[in-house]
Amino acid sequence: MNRTHRSAAVILCLLTGLGSLGAAAPGADSAPHPAPHPAPLRAPEPALTATADRADVTQWQEFKISGSAHGIKPGTPLALEQKTTVTPDGQGTSAEDRTALTRWSALPASVKTRTNGTYAMRVKLGRTGVNELRITGGGAASPVVTVTVRPAPCAAAETAPETAPETGTDAAERPGSESTRCQ
Repeated sequence: MNRTHRSAAVILCLLTGLGSLGAAAPGADSAPHPAPHPAPLRAPEPALTATADRADVTQWQEFKISGSAHGIKPGTPLALEQKTTVTPDGQGTSAEDRTALTRWSALPASVKTRTNGTYAMRVKLGRTGVNELRITGGGAASPVVTVTVRPAPCAAAETAPETAPETGTDAAERPGSESTRCQ
């Protein structure tokens, strides 16, 4: 057998699954086995992270929530949600009420993911106490971020009393003044 015919025979045997120039062993399965197919590439499950730069703030004090988005396209809108507790009659209540229902309510704060998959938003909260927050968007929700909001100190207590020009009395003594409302 010349060299060209031998090469063709080897290639033919390899293609048919014989693996050698000889015949398959008696009783062996002579059908070629299909090559395993690679698993189809799946898009990663969407996921969000979230971190607050402060765990404790006063009412309406600005803080930042930032994080990253995985498996979510750049430019995807993300929303801030707050966990609220509501009684069956629809009134807000404390978490101790056993008949209360909890739900996530959207707050008026949103941001879009950046091209590198990160985001950051500035937040101000007025509800005092422990606030449970999360970021949602792109089919994902971040883990809960907890921020405790303390009541804001009275603005008049932080400033020197004003003098009323018409009477010479302190502003704290005038009806309807800031000091009177803080008491």
